[in-house]
Amino acid sequence: MAANLDGLVDEIRDAARELDATVWRSGLQGRFTSTRRSHTEQARLYRAFISGRHRYPVAPPGFSAHEYGEAFDYVVVPSEYQSDVGETWVSWGGTWGGATDDVHFELEGASARAKAMGEELNLRPDLEPEFGPTPGPAKIFSPGPWWVPGIPSYVDLLKSGTSATHKVMCKIFGSNWC
Repeated sequence: MAANLDGLVDEIRDAARELDATVWRSGLQGRFTSTRRSHTEQARLYRAFISGRHRYPVAPPGFSAHEYGEAFDYVVVPSEYQSDVGETWVSWGGTWGGATDDVHFELEGASARAKAMGEELNLRPDLEPEFGPTPGPAKIFSPGPWWVPGIPSYVDLLKSGTSATHKVMCKIFGSNWC
């Protein structure tokens, strides 16, 4: 199944199409494997990454340029030309993942913008994989730094809880909780 380019922002969508056309004109084959991702999809990939089940690095949910439509993953066949395609992308003004994430292509500065957005939304990359995203209604009705500065998030409240609650949660969730 091909990834859909329609979710990408205009600035990268057209360049991605041109990169793909250039690859095919050169006699190579290329395929988009990932474009814009939902928060849920990013969380799934991040959990796979931190558990060692994903080959490439994955940013925490809310901190990925893929979630904001500013990045795509692209695979070239034969694979020995992947770096040539990456270098072409860089020569066009984009950012390429390089040797550690050779399928990743993004707009210049996209990762920094995604990190800033995650921080602005007060997402917690350290807790997200274990506890999942805060449900929408909980964001409205529960305390959190997004609501009033200085008040801990609902996860912080649960983690600190009463001594009895804390001990039970430690037994259930282990070192991730304690």
